[in-house]
Amino acid sequence: MIALKRRASTPPVEPVEPVEPVEPPKKKRVLSRRTCTVCDTNKGSNQFPSSTKVSSHDHGANVCRACYMTHIQVEIDSKMWDQVACPECAVLLGYEEVKNMTNAEDFSKYDEAAFRAALSADAEFRYCMSTTCKSGHCHPAGIDEPTFCCRECGHKHCVSCEANWHEGVTCAQYQDTLQRAQEEEESQQEVAKISKSCPKCRVPIQKNNGCDHMTCSRCSYNFCWICSADYMPILRSGAHHHNMGCHWYRPDPFARPVAAPAAPATI
Repeated sequence: MIALKRRASTPPVEPVEPVEPVEPPKKKRVLSRRTCTVCDTNKGSNQFPSSTKVSSHDHGANVCRACYMTHIQVEIDSKMWDQVACPECAVLLGYEEVKNMTNAEDFSKYDEAAFRAALSADAEFRYCMSTTCKSGHCHPAGIDEPTFCCRECGHKHCVSCEANWHEGVTCAQYQDTLQRAQEEEESQQEVAKISKSCPKCRVPIQKNNGCDHMTCSRCSYNFCWICSADYMPILRSGAHHHNMGCHWYRPDPFARPVAAPAAPATI
């Protein structure tokens, strides 16, 4: 009788998880550094404007982003909107470049100035002259119908005189009034140059020639033309009654000399 050998059972095979390949460590990127020509600070290249931010230039940016923004802020506040220039050269910056290199507040002022300039290029456009309104609209009639009435606030002004509306007065009459007022102001300025007010009654007095002893024709007050001192004490007592800065001032010959203060005693 043949004995059968029992086949040994095969142990179960455990699944082997795939091993992911290990990537070599990435090399740390080292930023190049340069010195800002404005603040003289050595900074990483990522703190300077890239060529895509300032595309109209053929030179590298040697002014850091912070100094660039400060420069543009000053340019916007002190120049016309289309005269904002590069801090390193005379190249004018374009709309997108200013937008890329400034903050929201400064760009808002720049954008508004550009918008207003575009509207002003239209010969028919007029801004409202009210100090509390920034609106405006086209006025096709021009000076043929000089009354401009703002659709936003209702304020009226004259497009011919460029002034608030002069109700009941024609443009010619209004201009004549302005001309007379200007001439009067110029006349007063001229009188102020060649005349002085009487120290007593304040009436203007003009000196054409003669000595500096003046007598007011209105109140008969006598005074010095140069220093305005009362002339009667001068006539009675002498030239020491002129103000000390006056050309005619002379020290009092009878005045007693003022003794110098005694030196403090020393022990």
